[in-house]
Amino acid sequence: MFAPLPAEWRLSIILLATLAFWMTDSLHGIRPVWVGLVSACLCLLPRVGFLNGEEFAAGVNVRTCIYLGGGILGLAAVPAARLDRLMVVARNIAPRRHRMTICLPG
Repeated sequence: MFAPLPAEWRLSIILLATLAFWMTDSLHGIRPVWVGLVSACLCLLPRVGFLNGEEFAAGVNVRTCIYLGGGILGLAAVPAARLDRLMVVARNIAPRRHRMTICLPG
């Protein structure tokens, strides 16, 4: 029915939406990191992004994508309280001359 948009227009739409979400993160509460990750994934999707199915299969190692995706999900599942405890342990282990100040949000 509609002709597909050229790649430049699709990229412009993705970039404008990404910038809009970045500028309004205080309103919706979605962190800019997740917005950037979703926009990067959209750029890699066949038919939506800039690669067709054959180019994606030839150029991207699916095992690596699954490994990285599992790592990102694992890091997202760790609550902030555990990270605070981990930082306390790391500070106590590190010698005083090699300590640096780490500020965690919240």
